Amino acid sequence: MTVDINRAIELLGLFNEQAEVLKTSRFSQEIFGKEIQVHIQMKREEDGTGIMMAQLDGPDDETLKAFALTYRFFVQDNEDISIRNVFKLYESLPIDDDYRQKYQTVRTEIRKLFDTETCLNEDGKRLTSKDIYIAFLYGTLAHLTHRKTWKRWMAIPPFGLVAKFDVLGTFANMVNAVAYIQVLNREVLAILHELPAS
Repeated sequence: MTVDINRAIELLGLFNEQAEVLKTSRFSQEIFGKEIQVHIQMKREEDGTGIMMAQLDGPDDETLKAFALTYRFFVQDNEDISIRNVFKLYESLPIDDDYRQKYQTVRTEIRKLFDTETCLNEDGKRLTSKDIYIAFLYGTLAHLTHRKTWKRWMAIPPFGLVAKFDVLGTFANMVNAVAYIQVLNREVLAILHELPAS
C-alpha cells in the first residue's frame, strides 16, 4: 500500500495537538491533580430509619462535557486520528515494526481495561468497565441512546456514584494511553521527516 508521507505527518501532528489539549484539559488537571473519592454516609434517625447520603468529589458535568469534545477524536472511528485509524496508518508507514508492536500493546491494554469487571452487579450480571463507560458516554454526553440505563443507575446513589467513579478511572487511563501514543508519534514523526522528499 502506498502511503502519502505528508498526509501521515499531518495526521500524526494533529493527533499530538489534540493529545496535548486532552492532557492539559481541566478534566486531566483535576483527575491527576487530586484524589477522586466517593463518600457514602448513613444517618440513622431516631425512629430507626436511615438516610443514605453519597457524594463524589471529582470533575463536574461541565468539565466532563468539555473533555468529551476532544476525547471523541480518539475513540470515534469516523475521525482520522482515532486510536484505531492511527494504528492503521502505522501499519502502512515505512517504520520499524517495534513502533507497531508498542502501539498494539497500548490497544491491548485498552481492551483489557474495558473488559475489567467492576464491583457493580445488575440483574445478576457483573458489569465491566466497558458497560459503565458506554452507559455514561451514550447516556449523558453523546447520542443519549443509553440515557435510561444511566439515569436508573444514578437514581441509586451508591451504585451511580461508584459507576461514575469507575468511568472517571477509565477516562484517566485513556488519557494515559493517548499520552503514550503521543510519545510514539513524536519518534515516528522524526523518522518520517528524515525520509527523502518524494
